[in-house]
Order: sequence, then C-alpha cells, then structure tokens
Amino acid sequence: MIEPNQDLTFVGGTKKDEIVEQELLHSYSLRPKISQKFRSADVKELIHSILLANLADKEYSSETCNDLTKTICFEIKDKLKSMQYDRYKFVVQCVIGEQKGAGINMSGRCFWDSDTDNFAESIYMNESLFCVAAAYGIYYYWVSSRNLIHCHFVFFLLFFYVLSILCKYGFSRNNNFVGIIFSG
Repeated sequence: MIEPNQDLTFVGGTKKDEIVEQELLHSYSLRPKISQKFRSADVKELIHSILLANLADKEYSSETCNDLTKTICFEIKDKLKSMQYDRYKFVVQCVIGEQKGAGINMSGRCFWDSDTDNFAESIYMNESLFCVAAAYGIYYYWVSSRNLIHCHFVFFLLFFYVLSILCKYGFSRNNNFVGIIFSG
C-alpha cells in the first residue's frame, strides 16, 4: 500500500512533481518576452560578420558558389540558434552572384505577425562577387503538435515564393546561386 506522503518515482527516475513542472512549461504564450524578441540590428551585425569572414578573400567561381551559399546559410542558422531566441523558427537565404556592373533587384513578401516576426539582411560586395544574405525569425506560437502552427504556413509561403522566382528566372541564370535553409 502506498503511503500518502511517500516519495513516488517512475521508471525513468522522474518524480511526479517534475513531470507536472515540465507540462506547465508547454504554455500557449502568444508573445515573446521583450528580451527574447528577434532583434534585427543584432542579427544584421551577425550576418555581416559571417559574410566578411567567409567572403573576404574569395573570388567568384560558379563551381564553388553553390557550396559557399550552403556554408553561409548553415553558419548563420547555427549562430541564430545559439542566440537563444526561444520559440523562434528561422529561414535563411543567401544569394551570390558575379560582379559585372549590372544591377539586381530583389524583393520578398511575407505573411506574418509584425509584433513578433522580423528579418535582417546584409549585403557584401567585392571586385569579383556580391552576396545578399537574409534571415527571417518567425515566432512559434504553439508548442503542441496537435495544434495548427502558423509558422509552417509562413515557411511554405516563403518557400513557394522563392521557388517561383527560381522557376521564372532559372536556377543558374547568370551563374547566380541561391541557398535557402529552413530550421526547426
């Protein structure tokens, strides 16, 4: 027979009180704390430092740009994750092209909550190449997988927008390369 004040543990050694605390952590917070909001200025500095570190001594080469965009995207994503933005999902986009004196216009359209979601971008240019990198931070409202998650919808919008651009202009038009990384 179990005594009323007896300390109960489960097979994994987790106490019942600890499980209750863990369940309380999964709240349905609709807004991040002020200190945990995605700060564009900080992220822009981070992106710019990564672009400088990776592209300072590089010359444009169509053979290496594909891997270079992926490397930059993964590095930005990893640094963003280490910045402890709780409940944020990230989309990172990087475009590298050859510097030939021609202009380029880029635009993006997002469907998101302007109170919680944000983006940052940075541009790097040298004599041989240009690079535009952008990071989007989308607040993840619901933790439970049974609920609808608005950020997945935003990811699909961003993905299909970029995919439509790539299909319209071609994946390697003028040897420009695009790298997109989604994080979870």
